Amino acid sequence: MSVGDGKSAHASRNSRRLPRVPEILPFTEGLLILGILLAVCGIFPDGRIICEAKETGTAVMAQKRGTAAADEQEVIEFVTAYRKALSPEGIDTLADYVDNPDDVDFQRDLLRNQAMFKLGVTGWENIRVIAKPMSDGKHWVASVSSDLLTDNFNFGIPGLIVLLVEKDVNGDFKIMVDNSSELSDAFLKEVREICLSDEIVEHSNETAVAYNDLLAEHPELVEWLESTQMAVDEEVNFKKQDRGGASVLLYFLNCF
Repeated sequence: MSVGDGKSAHASRNSRRLPRVPEILPFTEGLLILGILLAVCGIFPDGRIICEAKETGTAVMAQKRGTAAADEQEVIEFVTAYRKALSPEGIDTLADYVDNPDDVDFQRDLLRNQAMFKLGVTGWENIRVIAKPMSDGKHWVASVSSDLLTDNFNFGIPGLIVLLVEKDVNGDFKIMVDNSSELSDAFLKEVREICLSDEIVEHSNETAVAYNDLLAEHPELVEWLESTQMAVDEEVNFKKQDRGGASVLLYFLNCF
């Protein structure tokens, strides 16, 4: 049993395939800098052209930072909505959030989610998302912590996953689950570096501590987690055989 889901293990076995901010200066600070530059220009004759160039460059930089901050917030809201949809009521909408709903791993995880809902899991709360942009401006690494809710206990069970989010050709955000295309070594290296950044490591450690503290306080939880995992595995294997061996399942649902 470990905090997070089984995707990290899958990624390490297939490292060449899909695994799945710093503070942005506010625009007002950019305007303040522009005001200072203009004041300096007024002191030095013939300095207007130089200062105008600096002003333009600062404005462009502020605009880019503002766009990056807006995208980051959109990613956080998108991933939060996806996590909230992981519920008995929202499971039919999950395909709208991913890049390839027909992906084998996505379909397998769907089955896992359906099995868990049958066993009393009702969803997640206390969702916290940390989104880190990648250098291409089209992908984000999202570290997502949340508490699993179940009818069996009156408290949530902490867990954490890491998702890879992209902006598609239509400008829509999608969670990357498609394992059919290979990613470059440079891309995967950047993903790993972001995952090892201080903020995400601290996020993971905080969740692990909360999870371990909960197990120490409620030893009966260990038995429930183990029995639930076994029941989910049996249900998924049964459904796969019932469908002629086809892998048809859900995504990133395992909190154990």
